Order: sequence, then C-alpha cells, then structure tokens
Amino acid sequence: MSKLTLVIGNKNYSSWSLRVWLTLKQNGDLLFGQFSIADAMFAPVVSRFVTYDVKLGEVEQAYADAIWALPNIHEWVEAAALESEHLYRLPQ
Repeated sequence: MSKLTLVIGNKNYSSWSLRVWLTLKQNGDLLFGQFSIADAMFAPVVSRFVTYDVKLGEVEQAYADAIWALPNIHEWVEAAALESEHLYRLPQ
C-alpha cells in the first residue's frame, strides 16, 4: 500500500478541499450539479469567504458566487442579521 500525505492548512492541497474542488470541476457550479446537503455544509464557508473578502481562484469563486446567489442563502443571512441573542465571553 502506498503512503498518503494529508496536508492541512492549504486549500490547494488539503484532502478535503481537493476532493470538493475536483468534484466541483466535474459537475458545474454546485458540487453535485444541483443544490445538495454538501452545498449546505459549505454555505457557512462561503459566507466567511464573503465576510473576509477572501481572494479565490476562478473555480472556487464560481462556486462561491453560485452559493451566494441562492435565494435561501439570502433568507438565512437576513434572518441572522435579525438575531437578537448574543453570546458573551465570561470573565476568566
């Protein structure tokens, strides 16, 4: 059996990222062609990309744009903006 190497911290080489982006390249803008639970799992990641203005490659940006354009995502973001509960850090 050959040895496998897992690289953590680099979106171009991490096994999780690589699997996702390779699947993405084969199936259009969404991970499995149409919206799926996999896209729902990555929607918060896309939100962080938008929030922190992360510069993405062409394929990754197409995916982020496709997710961000979904009507349900906008409903989710609007609902989050109305959230009134906040978690406060307790003194240590």
